[in-house]
Amino acid sequence: MYEDFLKDIMKEIDSKENEIEDTNLSNLIVMIWLKNKMELDDNNFKENFVKIITELGSNDLKEDEELNQILFMFGYKMREDIRLENKGFRNRMEQHYGLEFYYLELFEILSRELGALYEKNLDKLDNSQTEKLLRLQHIRACSIYAEVIHLIKGGYGTGALTRFRSLHELAVITEFIISNGEAAADCYFDYLPVMQKKDIIFQEKVLGEALLDENYGSELEATLSEIEHKRGKDFVNVRNYNDYVWAEDYLLKGVKPSFNQIRNAIQRKEGIKPYKIASNNIHSAPRSLTSSLGTLNGEVNGGASNIGVSLPGTWSTHELLQINILVFEKLNENESIGLIDRLQGMFTLKMMTYIAKMLYSNFPNKEESLFEA
Repeated sequence: MYEDFLKDIMKEIDSKENEIEDTNLSNLIVMIWLKNKMELDDNNFKENFVKIITELGSNDLKEDEELNQILFMFGYKMREDIRLENKGFRNRMEQHYGLEFYYLELFEILSRELGALYEKNLDKLDNSQTEKLLRLQHIRACSIYAEVIHLIKGGYGTGALTRFRSLHELAVITEFIISNGEAAADCYFDYLPVMQKKDIIFQEKVLGEALLDENYGSELEATLSEIEHKRGKDFVNVRNYNDYVWAEDYLLKGVKPSFNQIRNAIQRKEGIKPYKIASNNIHSAPRSLTSSLGTLNGEVNGGASNIGVSLPGTWSTHELLQINILVFEKLNENESIGLIDRLQGMFTLKMMTYIAKMLYSNFPNKEESLFEA
């Protein structure tokens, strides 16, 4: 019986080596390892094989150098096969969605150029907290939008939508602060040290890691003391796990500050539906099992897909456009900025608005055409 087992193994190994392209990598490695052991030490193979089997019931696995060598020998080829297959998929995505990808990338280019124009003219602005905030938020928004494009072009629409969620929150928070002026921006920045202190407490009490930089800790405590004197104990209460305390004075009295309340305060309806779909995928609630964009029925899929990319593409463009509008308004309202720069800002926004319009119209239709093929 034992001899028959060995014969079956040898037969399976020979067939797998001849058809490596269709072979599961980990299964192939197991077979090659067994074959090497049998050829090198045929007399003691049975004893060694029994020792290996006893490891199956243990979580304390021993490193096997020979196994590692086989892994890298065959793993490289397998990785290259998959890489070329993925490259072919991306090429097909480019062929089908080429125009829409062009729109997305052109929109990013223009957004970054608007940001550079804003940066160039910062010294002519008022150096206010809202201007500082807008600069930082626009930089973050462009970065997130680039991530969205990368995920979309790779066929990961569900992942791209989760990044849209961050972009939506960023845009809503920024709109809320800009609409409430300098005092709100000042509150937002003042709450940063409070959140840094919360992170230190988490690091020490939950993770058991001590703060390495004592100077940072003492400087932070001094800053928090100043903020407490300025805003009161409730503002710097690190036991309050609500991270929207900074917005409380700009919401209806008695309302617990939250992202939803902030969004309601500026009457922002756009983006709520895709935001909910994204939230389903970020959190591991049962609904996450049926919220994939990469399948027709929403069931989970294990890789890239050529559908489900238009939703994050159009809505991420919408959110970045809102940030771009805020940047343009800051530039346009300051008459000390040169006429050419103001014209450049206006033309850039006009072009981005047109590109966004084309994306809203074309991208969903191009995706739906796949269902008709």
